[in-house]
Amino acid sequence: MNHTDILTQSVLTLRDRDSQYGSMEETMIRTCEIFEMITGREMSPYHANIFMHSLKLARIRTSPAKPDNYVDGINYLAFAGEFATRVDAADAAINDEILNAGMRDLVEQLRAQEG
Repeated sequence: MNHTDILTQSVLTLRDRDSQYGSMEETMIRTCEIFEMITGREMSPYHANIFMHSLKLARIRTSPAKPDNYVDGINYLAFAGEFATRVDAADAAINDEILNAGMRDLVEQLRAQEG
């Protein structure tokens, strides 16, 4: 796939998922509520999308030729951008602090796996 094919597939995937599952915003809000019930920790839709984008980046490491990783990664990053522009300055500072801590943990885990 070339870059325009990947971008086109990203849009088609969004349309397909919306028809199957409903709006991404509602799905992410519901996902965050479930996460909070299970863990007792808050997660915003912004963070949920950053996490899912991170998952796609992790999968690219073992399957770099699989187009789905790029297609979904683009979509999760786009939704993260949408949610990021909705938060106020105080929430953004908290989000950055949580995200930075999570990214540090992820990097440490990946380094440990590599040996």
